[in-house]
Amino acid sequence: RPRAAVLLQEAPCGAPLHAAPGELARATPKVRVEVRHTAGRSVASEAFTIGRACECDVQPGGDCTVSRLQMLVVSLPGGVVVADAWSSGGTSVVARSGPGVP
Repeated sequence: RPRAAVLLQEAPCGAPLHAAPGELARATPKVRVEVRHTAGRSVASEAFTIGRACECDVQPGGDCTVSRLQMLVVSLPGGVVVADAWSSGGTSVVARSGPGVP
């Protein structure tokens, strides 16, 4: 059975709605997320959580390999940070792409 897979893409979406001109957040790209094995749900945000819990922003439905709170994803001006949330199975980045990434 395939494990849940998450595709992260930086997408220039302009300044966030709550950022004042000149703030660091203004230069932060939003991240577009697609989660395989779901009903096609996607999220465009600067920070979000992924997990089975209903409080999570992205929920890979019916996948018992994903913890209630699996990971936190944050978009920063220098790239995207994926942080495991002490999940039982861990979180790994399978592939990376972008300017300057081998």
